[in-house]
Amino acid sequence: MSTDAHMTPGIPSEPDHSSHEQPPERSAERYGRRARPMPSRRTVIIGAVVTVLAGLLVAVVGYRNLGDPPIDGKVLSWGPALDPHQLSVRFAVHRDHPDQRAACVLRARARDGAEVGRLEIEVPRGTADVAVTAELPISSPAVVAEVYSCMYR
Repeated sequence: MSTDAHMTPGIPSEPDHSSHEQPPERSAERYGRRARPMPSRRTVIIGAVVTVLAGLLVAVVGYRNLGDPPIDGKVLSWGPALDPHQLSVRFAVHRDHPDQRAACVLRARARDGAEVGRLEIEVPRGTADVAVTAELPISSPAVVAEVYSCMYR
């Protein structure tokens, strides 16, 4: 008797899995290219280390540029001085290194935002928090006085 005797007409028989033939080639046009092989363990470790170092560099640069400054000044009060071409400005300076000399730049601005006065003031060594009063020369009436910047010398 033949081996096809138990087959039903019109229904295909099950494939024969007994042979270990290679599957037919995939058509790159139909299925796309094969996936790239996984990178080696060494490549993954090097990539992770480079990523962590880059993240640390960004954090350090960000902290230095956006973090708390080591010296900071703010205006406490301001008003007209005895001379009509001057503004009396009282400002406070907070610094992390009171043993170092510092300088702050004061600025006065007019209503339209134009700068009408600028003066650099030395802040002597001393305590971490110090208040200083200065006479800021102005070229026209000012509506605001501000500490533009402070830096160590």
